[in-house]
Amino acid sequence: MRSKRERKRKATSSLRQKGAKQQALVPFSSVPDSNAPVLPELVKAGSPAEVEVQPHASLSKAQQRKLKQVEAAAQQRGLRHQLYGELEKHSLTQEQACLLQGSASRGAKATRKQELAHALKRGRAGLPVDSDLGLHQSPASSQALYVGLGPSISQSRNQSSQQGRQGIAQPSTDVTAAGLRSQRKGITSDSDASDAAGSAAESSPTTQKLDTACGHACRTADSGLATTAAASRTVDMMSALKQCRAELGLPAAGEGQLKHTSQAGTRVTTRVVHIQRPAAIEESRSQLPIIGQEQEIMEALTHHPVIVLCGETGCGKTTQVPQFLLESGYGCRNFAERAGLIGVTQPRRLAAISSAQRVAAELGHKVGSSVGYQVRYDRQVGKNCSLKFMTDGILLREMQQDFLLRRYSIIIIDEAHERSLNSDILLGMLSRIVPLRQKMASAAASGVQPLRLVIMSATLRTEDFVANRRLFPQTPPVVHVPARQFPVTVHFNRRTELHDYVGAAFAKVCKIHRQLPPGGVLVFLSGQREVQELVTHLRQTFPEKTKPTAKPQLSGFAAGKVGKGHKPASNPTAATQPADTSQLGHKSEAVAAEDEDAGVTGGLDAAESIDRPGQTAEQSHQDVAWHAEGDDALVETDEEEDVVVLGDPSLIAADADKGPDQGKDDEEGIRAPIQALPLYALLPAAAQARVFQPAPPGHRQVIVATNVAETSLTIPGIRYVVDAGRAKQRLLEEGHTGMARFEVRWISKASAEQRAGRAGRTGPGHCYRLYSSAHYNDTFPKHTPPEILNTALEGVVLLLKAMAVDKVENFPLPTSVEPSALAAAERCLVALAALHPDTRALTQLGTSMAALPISPRHARMIHQVVADAEAGRKGAQKALSYAIALAAALDSESPFVRPDSLAREDGEDAQALRARRRKAYAAHAAFTSTAGDAMSALRVLCVYEAAGCSEQFCRDNFLHARNLREMGAARRQLARILSLNLASAAGRKSIAGQRSSAVAAHDALKQAVGGTVTKDPSKSVLECLRRAIAAGWADQVARRVHATFIKPKSGTEDDEGRSSRAIRYRACCLEEDVYLHPSSGLAKTGPQWIAYTQLLRSGKRPYMGGATSIEAHWLPEVAAPLCTFSEPLLEPPPLWDQLQDRVLARHEVRYGGHAWPLPHHSRLHPDMRQRSATFAAALLEGRVFPALAGLKAHYVMPPSMAAKPEGQGIGRVVELVAALQKAGCSSAQKLAQIWRNQPAFLRPELLMWLPKHSSLLTDSMWSSLMGESQELLLS
Repeated sequence: MRSKRERKRKATSSLRQKGAKQQALVPFSSVPDSNAPVLPELVKAGSPAEVEVQPHASLSKAQQRKLKQVEAAAQQRGLRHQLYGELEKHSLTQEQACLLQGSASRGAKATRKQELAHALKRGRAGLPVDSDLGLHQSPASSQALYVGLGPSISQSRNQSSQQGRQGIAQPSTDVTAAGLRSQRKGITSDSDASDAAGSAAESSPTTQKLDTACGHACRTADSGLATTAAASRTVDMMSALKQCRAELGLPAAGEGQLKHTSQAGTRVTTRVVHIQRPAAIEESRSQLPIIGQEQEIMEALTHHPVIVLCGETGCGKTTQVPQFLLESGYGCRNFAERAGLIGVTQPRRLAAISSAQRVAAELGHKVGSSVGYQVRYDRQVGKNCSLKFMTDGILLREMQQDFLLRRYSIIIIDEAHERSLNSDILLGMLSRIVPLRQKMASAAASGVQPLRLVIMSATLRTEDFVANRRLFPQTPPVVHVPARQFPVTVHFNRRTELHDYVGAAFAKVCKIHRQLPPGGVLVFLSGQREVQELVTHLRQTFPEKTKPTAKPQLSGFAAGKVGKGHKPASNPTAATQPADTSQLGHKSEAVAAEDEDAGVTGGLDAAESIDRPGQTAEQSHQDVAWHAEGDDALVETDEEEDVVVLGDPSLIAADADKGPDQGKDDEEGIRAPIQALPLYALLPAAAQARVFQPAPPGHRQVIVATNVAETSLTIPGIRYVVDAGRAKQRLLEEGHTGMARFEVRWISKASAEQRAGRAGRTGPGHCYRLYSSAHYNDTFPKHTPPEILNTALEGVVLLLKAMAVDKVENFPLPTSVEPSALAAAERCLVALAALHPDTRALTQLGTSMAALPISPRHARMIHQVVADAEAGRKGAQKALSYAIALAAALDSESPFVRPDSLAREDGEDAQALRARRRKAYAAHAAFTSTAGDAMSALRVLCVYEAAGCSEQFCRDNFLHARNLREMGAARRQLARILSLNLASAAGRKSIAGQRSSAVAAHDALKQAVGGTVTKDPSKSVLECLRRAIAAGWADQVARRVHATFIKPKSGTEDDEGRSSRAIRYRACCLEEDVYLHPSSGLAKTGPQWIAYTQLLRSGKRPYMGGATSIEAHWLPEVAAPLCTFSEPLLEPPPLWDQLQDRVLARHEVRYGGHAWPLPHHSRLHPDMRQRSATFAAALLEGRVFPALAGLKAHYVMPPSMAAKPEGQGIGRVVELVAALQKAGCSSAQKLAQIWRNQPAFLRPELLMWLPKHSSLLTDSMWSSLMGESQELLLS
């Protein structure tokens, strides 16, 4: 048997012979008259078919594999050469490539030399050059280029500039960018190429130069220029060239390409609106990082309906992006597809107002003309408004009236990183509205234009928007904008201070003050109490001085000298920067609740809602360099680790090389004083404004703040930040019981980076963190949880139900909500009678409640008063105005200043401080109401408005003037909205409101709108208000447990440091006991039943806040969904009630989850036959209509037999009851309506009750009976 080597050698030899034979036939096949096909083929004898059919049968597998590899490599080489050839056809020449500019250089101002060099290159390439540069040009070439143009380019440019000065609504010529882009790339069809070749042979030199200039104009327009001046020149040149070609009788340049491209792709139209700004404004805008990103932003917005813009605080996105849109034609009525408003939402009212004012100032317009704003208590929107700033809640209300938002062409959701509740809902709704508008715009008959959406975030946390396929099925593009941030050196402690972080912050500030060069210090603490404590210690240790005295010199800042390399951050704008306090008024992260009992003092909601801080991009420790201590850092101790430099360390070194300060006013040889200032949300506006003012000469400014200074705020002169890493937050407990607690927790990593960034706003700085880097990496969460995960959702569910979202669990939110939280919200709305218990559908009352811009509980309270007024309850008419004021008071912050939060004033000793606190307690006691803590807030508002809303009144009585002003504004606005909504709800069918029973009380409400609340409510009014509170907080009712909680040892202090007794209650929906706070106005009386507005856990006890005494017999009327009713009682029997005009039956009632027994309650009888029988007995007795009272003595049997069980077999009873039951009649109103259409109804049945052949029921008596029924209808 042959070996493998022999077989391989034989196969190779056979292949060589076959190749030689085939090559021998090639010359003969090329000869025209050759007889090669006739000659027999020289093959090996034996098996000729085998050679033809299987030429490669003898190849081994290895050879076949190698052959395939060779063939594949040859094919790839051929494709690669072909690709290189195609790319070579479209490559730029060296002259063309040198004309390109990198995108990184956009926004940077070029030098004169660079401008001239660039202009020279353009001139050599045959492109027009700006004549303002003074570059030498040949006069002949200029004449040849612009020959026959008619009006000059400069004249056309001047005309465009004059149009731009008249306003922002002057449009320019629109250019089809798709066609221009195709022309620039050289994409033409074969027919277009042949036409172009023929026309080129017949064209003159002038025509060729016109084509060149027109092509340059097209390329310039298509490039998406960022500056308005460049776009203006492009439009002017194109219009002049078109006019010139028309005069010469030539076709428009690029017409074929434009037509071809518009058919092949989507038509994208470029719009330009000229805006003239002052030179100073243009200079300040050019310094913003976002100016260089304008082209990228607008191109992304042109090709995508939704984009995400990510830029840190200070890049200018809030003020500049709306102006980019204005310059692109959005908001201009001359462009149909962009004629709608530009809507910009902000999470806070003052942010919306200040942004509108800034943009209007840059545009040179007044607020309310082309730029306006609308917030909860103010509206400045004109008829010609193009740009509207508003809070996110305002847009949600507009969405209820018009779901498609037809008034808007583009919506900007600003500060989306804060993840406020309203912003998350808006994103979910807009994610469905944008594609719906796009689909409707494709139908020509709809008249709806597409809607664009811009989501602006200050952090890199964009995965909630981009990676959420449920929110956006198609991933929106993300445009990143660089931040204008100076480098900050971050110092970590080696050990984390877990307890006395206030003392650690004090020690760190003292160390900074004694060792480091001048510069402001910003200290972040958790609450108001800690802020006041640290400020007091700093003022005592480094008191402010008014006269210099000579003392021994100290080191560092105290010596008034700076060592080598020490130089404070220069801030030339700090002295002229206005005191911007607009961002201090927003609700911060529970800064009002500065201790564990905050929010229950006076029984009011003193806690502020969580305001999500701005979050910067987290910088990983692996991506930054570690450096040793610099010259201007603290001396190395065992308490500090190495530093982390965020940013460019070279800037810090360059700043330090500038040398020491010159001309400082520091006093030589003294212990330099400190100006210590507090900063928190409840601080008066005048005190807040002090942080923006420079410190006195020779003083270092130290600002001690809560997280209110964390975002949207730039304090001048801050170079050092001391971060305790804590924040006080209001947290909802698990189980969705409504119980909350205030807890000092570690902040997120994003918040820590944001705090560190405060030191780098005006120059390089340092951040000293009072915790270790290991604790930071292991304990701190990456981001702050969204607000929707830590708030009650009944308002969200009611809003979505009112907007026809039946299955709320399927609503697309950026962050999914737990199903248990949605179920708890639905249970709350069922208790408020806003949803049906079985179907969870919106009730008539719920529809009316959703139309009010307040929480569902406050809306339910107001509608209960309206219903009582409709029913004619005593005092309900007058209670309407007080109910509106009460809703405004409960929806706002506590008006009382906590006495224990009062800090020592200048020159005040400890004894004077204690006396002032006692005075505050006495002033607050004067407003205490025995009806409840909610009524105490109402009394404060009444007295405040009676005093003319005086600031002095607030200071004398230790009240928050800002909170009282907001209460008054909310009361007036709520009254106007109620009047308008309830007036139009009867004849309007919209998403927000339909017909409801409360509309019948509109006249009474209209009178209440004009009323005042300057007087204390009367007893009857108080009773109506207490009933309304029981209706609004029906699921937060508690019954007293007749036992008091007493500490084992008398005189010992409880968890809050007080030796007191707390009255125990049992809540209807909780298994845990709750307590009435000792500071409540009901603490002395301890009523049996109360309704509370909030539940806060302080230490180990849950305390009730906003407690109001109620009566048990009210609950079946105002909280029927939580009551369990028995079958109708036989004794007493059912009775027709003349006042209510219905048949009532008595029931046993059980309330809540604990099945508390309530007094017997009368309600509508559930059986229709029994109702008809009882009503028949009342009708026969003459109690329904007096005209039948005269027949009572002549009946053949007692009328009461009609309602008794033993009378149901008698014929006359059966006939009368059956007639009433068939007509569904069991009330006088219903019977009168039947008699209007059927005057003979019941006459035969009534005759059966009289003796035979009796003439008692005469026609005259029947006529009088009909008259009484018609009078009832008219009344």
